[in-house]
Amino acid sequence: MFWKRKKSFKLIPVRPKNYQCICLHAIEIATDPNVLMDKKLITDLSDSGKLSQERIRNCINFEIRDGDVGVVGFHDHPDEMWINEKYQGFAIYCEQMGWLKIEGQPLNKLGLWLLTLLKAMIMRENIGILDDFHLSSRKYKEFCGVWRE
Repeated sequence: MFWKRKKSFKLIPVRPKNYQCICLHAIEIATDPNVLMDKKLITDLSDSGKLSQERIRNCINFEIRDGDVGVVGFHDHPDEMWINEKYQGFAIYCEQMGWLKIEGQPLNKLGLWLLTLLKAMIMRENIGILDDFHLSSRKYKEFCGVWRE
């Protein structure tokens, strides 16, 4: 009757440019890769299977795990992509290859969720103080204090 709390990990927010290359490299570095697309386990891990740029872009939930540890994933849209803090070397490599842009310091899932919520609130509502605030990804993250150069 005692439940163990799941181990949480910090997430690095990234802006992907080439979803397919990021995913294929994540599968390459994982010792026990599991790919979940819209909560379904994908068995064809080749670039000619479901891991195409278009199919990744069109799915809602996406995650690549190494065993039971998330490596990279997103919810709703690939622009909300995150990489596990423990795979920071992977994130840096992908940025050097031009596949993504690292957009901030590692956050826990709650922090990333709060940033997404704040962005949605600002986009949907004209919050008085932010009326003339241009809401590019960089600006709202600067506003939230998570942007780094």
